Amino acid sequence: MAKIPVDYRRFLITGRFGPLEVGDPWTKVVAALGECPDYGEDRWGTGYATYGCVDITTREGAVLTIKLTLRRPHLRDPAPAPPPEAVELLEFERPALTVAQVDRLLADAGVERRTLDALCDATTTYYQTAAGVHIQLERGRVLAVCAQGMFAGWVESA
Repeated sequence: MAKIPVDYRRFLITGRFGPLEVGDPWTKVVAALGECPDYGEDRWGTGYATYGCVDITTREGAVLTIKLTLRRPHLRDPAPAPPPEAVELLEFERPALTVAQVDRLLADAGVERRTLDALCDATTTYYQTAAGVHIQLERGRVLAVCAQGMFAGWVESA
């Protein structure tokens, strides 16, 4: 299987994970990343798949979320699982960007973002962008990036 290029910074800005995006059919995910051995659905029909450091949630056969986990500070070994075999991550040399780097990247791309204060605490900050991307920052560095189509075009008001 040929590797698909995924630009990390583009994912952070747009929510597109290479050729994949929220709303795509599950069959497109399988075509791009291969069969997922641990794919399963709950009793409500929500599907869950893990491809290394990438988690994908589906509903009624369509992609609902695409999440890239960069670090896991709550575990003894904070290093995340590697990326899927089928993925070549670009712009990923230093993925744990700082708050200032994320702000600059989003501003340069003209992407509006909002801090979700209700989810924040002393060490964790959550951003939500108008593109439907949630960015979780832990101790001032990116921890996870999650595209969520249900929030695209909407930035929570204060």
